[in-house]
Amino acid sequence: MGCMVSPKRLALAALAMTGALAFATSASAALIGIDFGGSAPTNWNSGPAGANPKGVANMIDESGAATAVDISYSGAVAGNTLLVSAAVAAGQIPSHSNSLANLGNGALGDAAGITFTYSDLDPLAAYTFWLFSVNSVGTTSPRVVITGSGPATIFSQAFPAGVGSDMWINDQAGSNALLGTFGINVISSATGTLQIDVTSGGVGVDVAGMAIARVPEPGTLALLGLGLAGLAASRRRKQ
Repeated sequence: MGCMVSPKRLALAALAMTGALAFATSASAALIGIDFGGSAPTNWNSGPAGANPKGVANMIDESGAATAVDISYSGAVAGNTLLVSAAVAAGQIPSHSNSLANLGNGALGDAAGITFTYSDLDPLAAYTFWLFSVNSVGTTSPRVVITGSGPATIFSQAFPAGVGSDMWINDQAGSNALLGTFGINVISSATGTLQIDVTSGGVGVDVAGMAIARVPEPGTLALLGLGLAGLAASRRRKQ
């Protein structure tokens, strides 16, 4: 006779498996990153500076796979963006399975502001978004407006005065905390776009990088849980 498994243990195993599958599902939506400093982390896209508009088509994700996602951007001053050097302190850079140390080496700069547009995203879909800014030229308080579907997401980044080695990720000062703790969830437009306007709070803006990742559908995780619960119930009936 085979070993009998109690309904309680089977239910607990199903619950644990649901959690594991949930993690696997969230990890499968690979992050798409772009670095503007000229020395990108592994499998991040490199964003060029120069005459407007600039951009990258069919960006790769962190697994190295090509995607349909494009990004374009334009500076507000003199019709171009500039590549500026940076030296971000190691303690300001988030922890991530793929090292982000190179994000502190440079940035895309403009005296007044830069507008970024993601296109070919899934329409009306949830994404986690990260904006990495530095203060390599004395940036003070850049204002960020993210426009997709619904109300815009708005925040400021409060750098100390003067040139420094600081990084801000979205609305938080940089640290070695896990990258996920800095993410902001946004919804793409009905045409699959997100627009990010970064405007100067006094001296200019320096954007070191950006990243985006599709949020897994809640329905997918719910179906996994229901399937495992059904398996547990069926096993109890057979016993």
